[in-house]
Amino acid sequence: MAVAKHKCDILSVEIMARLPQPGSDEGTWGSILNQYLSVAHDTDGSLKAGISADKIIGGTTNQPFTTTEQTKLANLATVASSGNYSDLTATPLTGNATLVIASDAPATWKLCAGAQVDGSNDSTVLEAAINSGPVILSPGTFTLTSPLTITAENPSIVGQGWSSILKIADGMNDWAMIFDPGGNGVRGVFAHFRLDGNASNQTGGGGIHAAGAVQSEFHSVHFLNCYTAGLWLDAFPSSAFGHHNKVVSCLFDATSTSGGTGLGMLINSNDENYIRSEFQFLGGSTASYAVRDLSGLNTFQASVFVGGRNNMGGIELRDGQRSRITNCIFDGVSGDNVFVASSSAHIITDNTFTSVADQASSDGNYSGIHLEFAAKECIITGNVLETSSTAGRTRSLIREEGSGGTGTNIVKNNVLRQSNAGTPSVGFTDMGGTGSVVADNAINGTIVA
Repeated sequence: MAVAKHKCDILSVEIMARLPQPGSDEGTWGSILNQYLSVAHDTDGSLKAGISADKIIGGTTNQPFTTTEQTKLANLATVASSGNYSDLTATPLTGNATLVIASDAPATWKLCAGAQVDGSNDSTVLEAAINSGPVILSPGTFTLTSPLTITAENPSIVGQGWSSILKIADGMNDWAMIFDPGGNGVRGVFAHFRLDGNASNQTGGGGIHAAGAVQSEFHSVHFLNCYTAGLWLDAFPSSAFGHHNKVVSCLFDATSTSGGTGLGMLINSNDENYIRSEFQFLGGSTASYAVRDLSGLNTFQASVFVGGRNNMGGIELRDGQRSRITNCIFDGVSGDNVFVASSSAHIITDNTFTSVADQASSDGNYSGIHLEFAAKECIITGNVLETSSTAGRTRSLIREEGSGGTGTNIVKNNVLRQSNAGTPSVGFTDMGGTGSVVADNAINGTIVA
């Protein structure tokens, strides 16, 4: 019997090139991968004519940019073939921002459209740019011969990391930046640059005097060697409080050549701020604190304090209420690590204090936590404090003076430890206030009720 033969039409289906899929395509990996690679490569592995490595579009076609696409890319930035630009209105790759280019910037940066400065007096160009719109700093050093007066409500200054340096010129004797706000304050962004206060060649001034700062952000700024302070969060010129600023991932550093106080931050009539930064090797010619909080209602969290010159302490809380110090580390801080005076209702909890007063200039004067003169209703709990390993160097780990009516504080559930031979000169606790509760602390291995 004849068998009928049926002829099936075979449809030709165009399959889009793709990469092999993990967990499937067993036995066909090589074929699928070769199909994918052959879209843009010849059989010898080289790119096909018209395709370059920097002009491949991801997705479905893997074809070179079209003429229209290349025109759009070219319009993203104007790049010079030679020479420098000095046009403040140029906006390379930054939307409506101005690129300001240092005189010692790398050569490739000098080929970009931007404001070129000469390195001798860069203040005029920088101030005009900042008050006109967002500013991006190239790498290199910008020399400030006069303060940058910030009048814009929403300034933005962003560098390329700590290779972008604003440096105060010798003998300027003023602040690198001074806010001069309108009624809404200065709500700015200051990020990713180094501010060199050049303190050894100044008789005044410092880093940023942020008068009227409101909801400003200071992020990853290296405040180096500032005469009075790196950052001063201050009131409006009308004396109204500033508020709600963030100081995050900044480094306040190395003021040992300062003839002034050489502290990190001063907070005056400016509250509800959040600080999470590092403070190390600070201290000018006079004793002070890495941070002086004269306002209250501020939060210091996960900050680190290291060392200090001329008995530089850690944080001073004075003349305010309800600040919080939590999850911070105080490592070998010279003076009182935390000092509370003329204020109340602060919370000092879950911090670590090591080598208290280890670098002090004399023995027996400084403590880990020190309360005096009407320091009341503070909560001190959950902290770990250790003495210096040098006998007698640490006065005490927690101290409460009776002068000025100090008392009614809660000191509980802390761990107080002696480091090696470092017996405290007065005692682990030194409590002279009235009505405070001191209980359930672990003191050198023993729970003291």
